[in-house]
Order: sequence, then structure tokens, then C-alpha cells
Amino acid sequence: MRNFLNKISGFFKRIFSSGKDGMSVLGDTGISEKEINFTRDYSSSGEFHAISFNRKTIFKIIVLALVFILFASFQTTFFTRFRPFGATPDLIMPLVISVALSEKEKFGAVFGLITGIIMVALFYPLHPLPILYAMIGYICGILVLNYFRASFIVRAIMTAAAVVIHGIVSLIVILASVRDVSFSEVMIHSVLPEMLSTMILSPIPHFIAYIVLKPFSSSKFS
Repeated sequence: MRNFLNKISGFFKRIFSSGKDGMSVLGDTGISEKEINFTRDYSSSGEFHAISFNRKTIFKIIVLALVFILFASFQTTFFTRFRPFGATPDLIMPLVISVALSEKEKFGAVFGLITGIIMVALFYPLHPLPILYAMIGYICGILVLNYFRASFIVRAIMTAAAVVIHGIVSLIVILASVRDVSFSEVMIHSVLPEMLSTMILSPIPHFIAYIVLKPFSSSKFS
């Protein structure tokens, strides 16, 4: 009982004591923004951690939204006319992978889910892109967090694996929704060309995402 009371007392002392910057954590103006985060999350290990919606996160979301709009516009306008290998490449998927490698699994999964929902709502109905993008963003973020570095080779391997998964999903969707079409026709005229065009152009979203996210690691956005 005494240990429990000591823990409770220490907890309130820590809250009402001065923070690292000498300011009271709880005072007349309320809770210090440096000590209390607005949105909470749980890591893969089960330990509590938080993602704070501070200036850095807000700027990052705005920049990524603009980058997404740019690539979605190119994918649905320019690359519907100029079709490498006779198919429209998926530029959003490598963008999701690059964001996940930089911002880890939670941000990657949410970014993938939101971009997938937008693409399905506007351009690709009856396609499970939100689930696919969210899954790819989460898995890539977990892998780079625990096992790999975000090197060029790792990016290429993850993109290639995601392209194959995307191709399998597209194959299933086409065969299930289109009548009188054979497996070989779908593979030769749709799935394989899309996979090749996506792989060839995937370095562009990777490079742009790397460039726009790199400044957010500097101290001026902290």
C-alpha cells in the first residue's frame, strides 16, 4: 500500500514540477505542448508512444498531400496517353513505400489507406487499393524499422515485391469482373505491362518523396 501511494505521489509531483525548459507542465495556461502529445499510438512492441501533431507533422502532411496530388494527376492524365509498355503505371504505390521507409509503419499505413481511398473513389472503383496500400505501407515500415536500412537496393526489392502483389490482386479483380477473358490475355495485355511500367518509373516517386521528406529530419522543424 505504501509503495502504491509513493508511486501516485511521484506521478503528481512529476506532472506539477518544472519541465526541462523550466516551465511548469501544468499551470495557469494549461498543459505544456512539449510534454503532452495530442494523438497517441502504440508501437509494434506494445510499448506506448505518441505522434504529436506539432508544426513539423502538419507541414509534412501538407507537403505529402501536394506530392500525392501531383503524382495522381500525372498517373490519371499524362500516363493514360503516354503508356509505357502499353499500360498506365501505378505511381502512388512506390510513393507509399517511400513514405513508409522514411516515416515508419504507422504513418506509412495511414498514408497508404488514405491515398488508396482517394484513388478508388475518383479513378479505380471496385479495386481494393486502400487495403493493399495500407498493408504495403505497414509491412515496409516494419521491415525498415527492425531489419533493413532504406537503401537503394532495399527500396528496389520492396517495390518489386509490392508490384508482384499488386499484379496478383489486379489479375484477380479483372478475372472476377470481366467476362469472356482468359488468364493469358489478362497477363499479357494488362498485368505484365502495368508491372513493367510501374517498376521502370518507380524511382521517380521514391526520389521525390526522399527529397521532400529529408528537410523534416532537421532540427528547425523539431
